[in-house]
Amino acid sequence: AAANDDLVQMADRHGNVTSLEVSVSGTPRAFSRPRMVYRNVNHPRVFNPSSAHLRRFRAALLQVTGADSLPIFPRNTHLRLDLLFEIPCPNSHFTRQVRLKPNTPCFPTDTNIDNLVKFVMDAMQGVVFFDDHTIVIISAAKVYAQQDRIGKTH
Repeated sequence: AAANDDLVQMADRHGNVTSLEVSVSGTPRAFSRPRMVYRNVNHPRVFNPSSAHLRRFRAALLQVTGADSLPIFPRNTHLRLDLLFEIPCPNSHFTRQVRLKPNTPCFPTDTNIDNLVKFVMDAMQGVVFFDDHTIVIISAAKVYAQQDRIGKTH
């Protein structure tokens, strides 16, 4: 059920593939839709609840990739994006003896996968690729992290 190990792949006309594999530790975040704040009826403001998380994730991407120039992939490329979200198991899934309870769900259901993908794509824009219109294939999966591991985004 896991996605391919490569996070981003680029293929040229001859079928040569350039890939970038990145893994970011931490609980995967979902994209939160921007909201309108009406402090003054004549001047509503747009508030993006994800902006602080996006900045931190983008900084982690920059640190992990160590890229010399941004974006990493040129503007007119076709990219494939494979994502694996490892979400930590909630404590409610375990007994006091640290064993999984019977009837524990196999896959996380509390976060929509499209919002997880949107968050990562927004964070990658300008760092890994110029714009998300260059992505032509997306594969994504969300699974529970192993018992002794924290969450990750691959």
